[in-house]
Amino acid sequence: MQEDPAGPKNEREADEMQIRILRGLTPSRRLATALEMTDLARAFARAGIRMRHPDWSEAQVSRELLRIAFLPEPLPDWLP
Repeated sequence: MQEDPAGPKNEREADEMQIRILRGLTPSRRLATALEMTDLARAFARAGIRMRHPDWSEAQVSRELLRIAFLPEPLPDWLP
């Protein structure tokens, strides 16, 4: 399948293009890409928490990020 220089025309073409690109990466580059995407997702989550709670300290934002990622309930108060 020849790629359109203007980019994919639909979601299926975009998915196929992404798979081809990822398969062409070395294992170490794939890992680096995954870690970069994780950092980006964490940054977006932090930004969302800060938008919803502008008065919270960085420690409170970090606690909420951990809660969202790992726990269904709020973190206990005794955790720093």
